[in-house]
Amino acid sequence: INKNLADFFGLKDSDEAIGKTDFDFFSNEHARLAFEDEKRIIDTGEPLVGVEEKETWPDGSITWASTTKMPLKDEKGEIIGTFGISRDITLQKNAEESLRKKDIMVTKLAENVPGVIYQFQYFPDRKTCFPYASEGISAIFGVTPDSVKTDASPVFDVIHPDDLMPVFQSIREAYQNLAIWKFEFRAITPENGTRWLTGEAKPEKQPDDSVLWYGYIHDITEKKESERKVESAFQRIRHIMNSVQAGIILVRKNDCMIVDSNPAVEKITGLKQHQFLNKKCNTFFCPALEGNCPAIDLGQHIENSERRIKHADGKLIPILKNVVEIEIEGEIYLLESFVDISKQKEAEEQMIEAKMQAESANKAKSEFLANMSHEIRTPMNSILGFSEVMLNTVKDEKQIGYLKTILNSGKTLLSLINDILDLSKIEAGKMEISPTPTDLKVLINEIRDIFRQKVKEKNIDLFVETDSIFPGSVFIDEIRMRQIVLNIVGNAV
Repeated sequence: INKNLADFFGLKDSDEAIGKTDFDFFSNEHARLAFEDEKRIIDTGEPLVGVEEKETWPDGSITWASTTKMPLKDEKGEIIGTFGISRDITLQKNAEESLRKKDIMVTKLAENVPGVIYQFQYFPDRKTCFPYASEGISAIFGVTPDSVKTDASPVFDVIHPDDLMPVFQSIREAYQNLAIWKFEFRAITPENGTRWLTGEAKPEKQPDDSVLWYGYIHDITEKKESERKVESAFQRIRHIMNSVQAGIILVRKNDCMIVDSNPAVEKITGLKQHQFLNKKCNTFFCPALEGNCPAIDLGQHIENSERRIKHADGKLIPILKNVVEIEIEGEIYLLESFVDISKQKEAEEQMIEAKMQAESANKAKSEFLANMSHEIRTPMNSILGFSEVMLNTVKDEKQIGYLKTILNSGKTLLSLINDILDLSKIEAGKMEISPTPTDLKVLINEIRDIFRQKVKEKNIDLFVETDSIFPGSVFIDEIRMRQIVLNIVGNAV
């Protein structure tokens, strides 16, 4: 054996192989087949040329070799053995297997792709053909792949008469500009009737100046019918939208695209429809960032909700907004309606300002009354004090009566002043409670004396009864308690 084979077998030297057989280096199956081949060559003298041999090694790896074996003769011409040459073709076989698998995969993919996958070739003399077309061409055009391999006429024969010339023109332009071909057209076949088709293909210039396109064509009849129904539904919705004064926009939910609007939107926002149609709604109207749509991303229920909308000048306009989901031919849309409430908000702000001014004026009045009541109360206490002092020093009964009248009237006036002072303090937020030890018996008897004359005039009785265990002193606010009892007795009398 040569050095390369010795290295392949893991031998240090070619001489190590002398005296060994294939059974020492290969699997039993491989060695047995090799032995039979060599025996046949020796017996028949016929060589074995270019035989591909597969070998699976103990580690699971597979190798391939192309082997040629010849009879080995001595100088007398007698066959004494064999000799041969083996060439490793593992890479070649692996590449062939990979191509085979890819061919199978492409075929299976083409069989499962709706429509037809094809190669279309256009020559300078305007000759056309489909060098390759998947089996789907039968369902689309009613022809077989073989029938159009050298001539594309059977396909053009079934194109709708109104679309035939436009199709030819589109192909010619794509050829001249080496451009992607993309077109929608109709085909008429006995099996399917009239169907809408769409095709797209990428060009590749060929050495003979022809152009080879790689592309696909598929049926879009249902899509076209759906589009017709959607447009019809949009027309009905548009008629309703245009009849109302509120701004209305129709937004496709899955991508937030504005697909329609009514004239009121232009009036409210200052934008023209062509500026925002087929644009994302947050780009022009909604101030929310993308991914934070209140209705779509955050799941908020928007009904008579105060929101803001962008104006063309950049200002945010207050609006009252409603959003409802509607379904049009299986597609979900958001029907958003809104009215401008700028004037209402301005009126609300004016009312709030007026209310604040009124409250401020009322507070000033209360503070004024509180201060004035306090100023009047001080001299009144002096009058009452001096009246009591004079009452203890004067002996004349007539003068005593006058002093009592002054004292009682002063106390009544002081009570009214206290009421005004307390009311003003409450309104001014200055009301305070000051508890002190108070003899309730004395307080109640004084109130009885105040009403003695009035009770006598009305010819009614006023009784004061005190429980024997009633405490002598109670910790309360004497002034507030006096006011309460005075009001209760006064109301009763």
